[in-house]
This record gives sequence, C-alpha cells and structure tokens, in this order.
Amino acid sequence: KYKNLNNGLEFEPFGKKFAFSTYEDYVKKASTLNGPILQQPSNLPEGYTFSKAVIENPRANVKSEIEKKFFDELRAEGKKSGKPVYTKRLDWKEPGGIRLEYTNGKDTLIFNQYTADEEFSKLKGFSYETPPTTGQPVNRYVFWYGTGKYYYSITTHSDMTKEQMTETLKAVVKK
Repeated sequence: KYKNLNNGLEFEPFGKKFAFSTYEDYVKKASTLNGPILQQPSNLPEGYTFSKAVIENPRANVKSEIEKKFFDELRAEGKKSGKPVYTKRLDWKEPGGIRLEYTNGKDTLIFNQYTADEEFSKLKGFSYETPPTTGQPVNRYVFWYGTGKYYYSITTHSDMTKEQMTETLKAVVKK
C-alpha cells in the first residue's frame, strides 16, 4: 500500500546523537551510559588536539540482543497498527557507537567504538587496511577485534605507521 514511502525500506530508525566539542563534556555524558569510555591517548602524534566527540544511538543493523528485541517489536507493532508511519521511543543506556576526533589542522585522527554483532565478535586481533593508491590522500584503518562486546578502529590519511596507529588505538581503549 505504501511501497514508495521511505524509499521502499521497511523502516528507517533515527535518533538523537550527542555531539561534544570538549573531551570533558563527552566524558560527563559517557559516564552516565553503560560501556567503556574512550580515553584521550597519551601518545598522540605531535600537534593533534581534540576536536569533537559523538555518541550515537543504537542502530537497527546491529544484532545485539537489545537492538534486535526493540526493532523486532517495532516491526510487529508497526504492522499491527496499520499506520503508514509508526514511531516508538527507545530509551537507551548503551551507545550504538562512539567517535572521537583529533586534528592537527591538516589531518584528522578518528577513533571509533562499534558494538560487535555475532559476525564481528568472532574476529580476533588487529587488521590493517588501506585502499589502493589513486594519487589522492586515502584513509588507512586499523581495526581491533576480540575485545569483548565492542571492536574499535583508528582512521587517518597521515603518514602514521601501522605500529603507531595500533599503539595509539590501544591507548584510547585502555581500560
């Protein structure tokens, strides 16, 4: 009946994410939630300073039990209502993701925390990824898997080595 609504997608979750311009404000909010707090790395390359942090709401494509239960209920309630648009509030205490950004004016270091679904929770160790060179600056990534409920990444197109990226990522995740 409403196939063209929402570009044909079954539903589109959206929610409020929290953005912070200081590390202290990020920590203040993050400390009210369940889960680890990403640390300011003590081994940042020279010249990098904190620029922003974002705490995101849970996502529909993440297969954790809380998200799965909520979105399964949302689908069922939406179908039952017969309404073309159905909304439901998710009160969450565990973030869907966290991002910290540091910049030196030319480059940005981005640290991410993701909720590991079943597929990602099976992975272990560090993975270094860099796309083929096209003549343009490209982002390089180090992912850290096997840390429990979450996995982490660092992204940059600076000249940091894989080892530097890995050690800096470890400092951010330090428990």
